[in-house]
Amino acid sequence: MLIFWCQMAACYSQSLDYRILQDINVHRNTKLDGTFKIINHTGPPICFVAGVGLAGLLHLQGKKADAYNQLVAPAANLILTIALKEIIGRPRPYSTYPAIQNLTDGGSSAFPSGHTSTAFTLATAVTLAYPEWYIAVPAYAWAGTVGYSTMHLGVHYPSDVIAGALLGSLTTYASYRLCRYLSKSEGHKKPVSI
Repeated sequence: MLIFWCQMAACYSQSLDYRILQDINVHRNTKLDGTFKIINHTGPPICFVAGVGLAGLLHLQGKKADAYNQLVAPAANLILTIALKEIIGRPRPYSTYPAIQNLTDGGSSAFPSGHTSTAFTLATAVTLAYPEWYIAVPAYAWAGTVGYSTMHLGVHYPSDVIAGALLGSLTTYASYRLCRYLSKSEGHKKPVSI
């Protein structure tokens, strides 16, 4: 009975996933296609370039743990995203549903959204380093727009985007905690006397 209910839930969620994507992709404002293509392609480059730049700035400000997080979080997120894509192997929506219009290259499998996880990695890392609302709001608005663009362009389901946002945010927070812990334990080491 449990297996039956799990299968029913999976079928319903896939159907809901498709219906939401269909509303976003098929009924989209085609005048925004070019804009969303540009936004979609900003995710990885901005994350890695801004991450390195912010790491340098934070290091100069004496925030070494935050500086390390700008480098560790994107690397950890990239490894986890690639691993999950390989393990899960979810087909792109346009290859499963002919009604979905593919407007950009999809690349590897769909789950989770790599562009979204990368964008949320940067948004979370920046917000943890500078926890002011005027930093957080634009950072997460940009990351959310990157996620939305992947659905507008037909390469991801909503669940791919949600999973990418969670993966990017949680990986970055875990990295942040680890970098803080290592930075504190490094500060408590006694100097070695000769």
